Amino acid sequence: MKEADKNYFKIGSAVENVIPRLEAVITMRRKPRKELLALGYSEDEIEAIRMPGSRTAVVAARWLISVSKALAFDVVGEYHRAYLKAQGR
Repeated sequence: MKEADKNYFKIGSAVENVIPRLEAVITMRRKPRKELLALGYSEDEIEAIRMPGSRTAVVAARWLISVSKALAFDVVGEYHRAYLKAQGR
């Protein structure tokens, strides 16, 4: 089975893909929802940056993927760590 076909690879790369967007908004998490929506952020992105422990874009990205893929947060974290290890990071 190819690496790219494995679940951890798909979930891990999805987390990595949303990190840059969430890095831009994480510092604005205290702004009203209405303002963030006006800036083009989705409801799920706003929820992700406001979830417990979302002090970094990585944690917020894991929350976002967890919500969007209907997976447990712990599973997303485990898959993301496996992805990073496979990438040599």
